[in-house]
Amino acid sequence: HSARRSTSSAPMSIMKYRSICIVMMLGAASMVSHAGYWRPAACRMNIASPITVYSTVIGVGENNDLTAYLPQGLPWPGRQTLKLIDIASPATGQPLAEPAKSVLNSWVTGKWVRIEIHGNDPNCFPLVEIHDELGSVNLRLVEQGYAWVTMQPRADARFMSAELRARKAKRGLWANTYSKPP
Repeated sequence: HSARRSTSSAPMSIMKYRSICIVMMLGAASMVSHAGYWRPAACRMNIASPITVYSTVIGVGENNDLTAYLPQGLPWPGRQTLKLIDIASPATGQPLAEPAKSVLNSWVTGKWVRIEIHGNDPNCFPLVEIHDELGSVNLRLVEQGYAWVTMQPRADARFMSAELRARKAKRGLWANTYSKPP
């Protein structure tokens, strides 16, 4: 009787093992990896109006990347890489890449900011507009000539007119006629 029980439980444990493996494989297939972070493949969000949160910026990365802790209850809680919406800063090797990163770092790192989340990019990073005590950091980067307007995923008139003013004043990127968006 006990031998019968062990033989009948062996196939059952194999079936459980196979089921677990299949579930794990299906789960892994629905995930994507980007820079060491796993994110759901179907992470696209349609946000009718921005989600506003407050946080301290931990650091500034390359070309419009910020790191901050987002509160629980959001699709992206915890430590997250955020992308600045509507703008593109110079990439490494381009004119003003280091000054643009340095300016952004001095404006936001270690500071309490308002973060407006407008959705996410194709790699599932939250697209944000950052506000400090002086207003929109994204807009100020364009006004100072440290970023181009991308018009993707939206075309915000504030950004287009700020870029036009920076071009006319030949500030930052516009002082160099060879500047090209990354």
